[in-house]
This record gives sequence, structure tokens and C-alpha cells, in this order.
Amino acid sequence: MSVSNANSDREQTRELSSAEEEQEEESVEQRLEELADEISRVIEACPVREKDALHDYAVSLVRERAPARPKGAESGPLTENPGDHSAGGAARAGIGYGLMLIPVGFVISPVIPPIGVLLMIAGAVLMVSGLFAVLFSGPRSGRRTSDD
Repeated sequence: MSVSNANSDREQTRELSSAEEEQEEESVEQRLEELADEISRVIEACPVREKDALHDYAVSLVRERAPARPKGAESGPLTENPGDHSAGGAARAGIGYGLMLIPVGFVISPVIPPIGVLLMIAGAVLMVSGLFAVLFSGPRSGRRTSDD
């Protein structure tokens, strides 16, 4: 009986904390809306020729004083670090460029045969090197391995 009471107490505490978080989020959102309304009232009270400049100034002040992310913070889950997938991206780019160079070389080879053949060979080399890079690169975060 005491175990079920403890579990119900935990559930009630979780429900209360989530309700408090929702209320806090709502109060923050309401406060921001109030501030935005106040800013718009101040801008509307100014002369017409100054409204655009004041609007830009207000936006710059908000961005300066309340940045979306602190300066030392790392990138969030939605932003991607470009170095994470650079090897796979370069390999896929090689395959793509190779696929484009082969038909271009084929079209140019009747007009200027040495350049056309060179483009077809370069396209084939890019495709093969890109395939090797994709197939033989180490496992990355997005790839499944045999350990999964």
C-alpha cells in the first residue's frame, strides 16, 4: 500500500510541476506580448517619418540585449555543425559532379574529342572515388552499424 501511495505522490508532484511550468510559460508569453504592445504604442505615437527607423531601432535593441542564444552556448539540436557530415557530403558531391561531367564530356567529345574524353574520365574518377569514400568511410552518427 505504501508503494502505491509513493507512486501516486510522485505522479501528483509531476503533474503539479508540469502545471507550474505551463503557467510560467504562459506568464512569460503574456509579458512579452504586453511589452510588444507597449513598444508598438510608443512607435505609433511618433511622427510617420520616424516610425520605420524607430521600429528598426527597437528590433536591434531586443536582439542586442536579449540574444536568442548566449554567446558561449553551443549549437542547439536543430542547428547542425558543418564539420559533422563533411566527409559524407564531399563524397556525395563527388558522385554528383561525376554524374554531371560524364554527359557533358559525351556531348563535347564530337566537337573537341580530347576535352570530351578528359571530362568523361574525370567524371568517372569522381564517381568511383565518391563511391569508395561513402562505402569505406567510418561509421557516422546517422549510420547504422552492426552494434545497433
